[in-house]
Amino acid sequence: MTHTVATLHPIETVAFDHATLAAFCTAEGPRAEETITKALTDVETLIAQIGAQGDHVRGVMRSCAELQRISALIGMTTIRDAAGAVLTCLAQDDATALRACIARLVRLGEPKQTGGWAMERTPDTVA
Repeated sequence: MTHTVATLHPIETVAFDHATLAAFCTAEGPRAEETITKALTDVETLIAQIGAQGDHVRGVMRSCAELQRISALIGMTTIRDAAGAVLTCLAQDDATALRACIARLVRLGEPKQTGGWAMERTPDTVA
């Protein structure tokens, strides 16, 4: 008897909250573009670290907490919530859900795999 196992790779859009991003840009003023660029680079780096940390629970926890902080700061609601789901799985010691949540987070960290990072509502201006 042969069993075929399907691996699903759903496409999900990474959403930005316009109000949070606009408030951040206003607070940052002329350095907003530079700061957002750094934050997005940090998000990408942290997601890659989380994907590579495997069973290193403390490392995953630290990286997810930092990822949650940065993504909340710039309004990346999908990334913030996905990092929170990983932390919840760790707190509940649910290894199966943890693997699924980390896989989702890694997919979200690759914009070409998710259909891109997009605003929930496209603003007329950011700041």
